[in-house]
Amino acid sequence: LSVNKKQNTFTGYCLRVDRGGDEIKTMNTFSMYTYQNPTIVDSVYPGRTNLTPALKEAIQNDFSAFERVLYSTDYNDKKHGYESMIDTQSFIDYFIINEFTSNYDAGMYSTYIYKEVGKPYRLCVWDFNSAFDNYQEYVSNHEMFYMQNGLWYSQLFKDGAFTEALIDRYRELRKTYLSEEYLNRYIDETVAYLGDALDRNFARWDD
Repeated sequence: LSVNKKQNTFTGYCLRVDRGGDEIKTMNTFSMYTYQNPTIVDSVYPGRTNLTPALKEAIQNDFSAFERVLYSTDYNDKKHGYESMIDTQSFIDYFIINEFTSNYDAGMYSTYIYKEVGKPYRLCVWDFNSAFDNYQEYVSNHEMFYMQNGLWYSQLFKDGAFTEALIDRYRELRKTYLSEEYLNRYIDETVAYLGDALDRNFARWDD
């Protein structure tokens, strides 16, 4: 994104989907004013100090252009569709890791999406304080998915090519990092590494 290189507005940017709270950094994006997104999109980078009105408008327009394409009838056009604008592998891995951990804040809160200069949009894996049913009001059903109807993914899953690529990636990971053998070994090794720190943690903080 380039507004004016001489004024140091040649930059990539990082946005956050969350509860918001800072009017200066809050973006008026396509998914917000069309009610696709029930929460707030704000700018993490550039921050409040460097986010000039011109730069804010440019970021809003740039990001909204991506969302308009994604939510259009031509969203999967081979040349001008969403694949020309996102790192598809990033969106696939983000979905798998958050579904695997039942981290259902993802896509609604603490969701970071960034774009480097000349690069496609990528998602950041982040914020697992409520993952694995850590403090949910209800127990997640581990036999179903939740995120496929959420922000951005409701459109991505309409594309059979995206769905097939995600299935292939999941099957690949089930042979390595998401295999039961790997995960059980990782858990056992982690418990052994932590030792009595587990007991000291609960003695200090309870549940």
